[in-house]
Amino acid sequence: MSVTINDRGNPHRLRHVHDVHELLVVDSGVGRQLLDEDELPCNSGETWFFPAGVPHMSYARPGQSFTVLVADSGGLERHPGSVDDLFQALLQVLPQGGPLPLRSASARQVRSYFRAAWQEWQQVAAGHQACAIAHVVQAVAVMVRDCSQLAPLREAAAAERHLDLAIDYINRNYMLPLTIADLLPLGCLGRTRFLERFTQYTGQSVGGYLTATRLRQAECLLRQGQPLVEVALSCGFAHQSHMSRHFRQAHGCPPGAWQRVNIATGETEQ
Repeated sequence: MSVTINDRGNPHRLRHVHDVHELLVVDSGVGRQLLDEDELPCNSGETWFFPAGVPHMSYARPGQSFTVLVADSGGLERHPGSVDDLFQALLQVLPQGGPLPLRSASARQVRSYFRAAWQEWQQVAAGHQACAIAHVVQAVAVMVRDCSQLAPLREAAAAERHLDLAIDYINRNYMLPLTIADLLPLGCLGRTRFLERFTQYTGQSVGGYLTATRLRQAECLLRQGQPLVEVALSCGFAHQSHMSRHFRQAHGCPPGAWQRVNIATGETEQ
């Protein structure tokens, strides 16, 4: 099915759900998609996936107009191929729906298949509807192929983003009594994978990285001549002895002795 959406039709459009999975290819123009609670731009050449039961709505802002080609899993039930498996693969990539992460060449290929399907669907002679369905199934297969290949890259990028956010959080909040529970909600990794990936990414455990960050800040304050107790508490150590123990392990001497030497010489320890 081909549908043109413009701002004149907005009052008649409502957020809705389907009992089948829906695919939408933006054939031309630009508009917007309301997907669950998110409002996202919708651009020519994109392919959108709306799982069954997920609220969504296509609409146009003033001056916008776009044409979409639409197919759903219900219309493909007569195809002998394993269509359900293809849609299940899309669900694994985008369980809440949204634009599919297709390569540019694949996006053009999908749009071509959908255009061909729409041309066939408008014909009344025998065989045309079967050809239309076959074109859509080919398009879905391309989507699944791309998403399956790109999914590991997307997961790796999301994991790295989680680690970067965790490191930044530690760097900004080292003076607080941080725990792993403070870092897990920042991204997609579970506890075990987060701990493993953090060590691989930084060369230190989370606790080791946090302690090293606190010690670096402690060195700066010690060079300024601040009292040991104040330095310890300002840097997130539970008490002076807590800081002294870690400082001795890192530098081979207690913080008081280190402070006297560095204030006297004005040198920065390398």
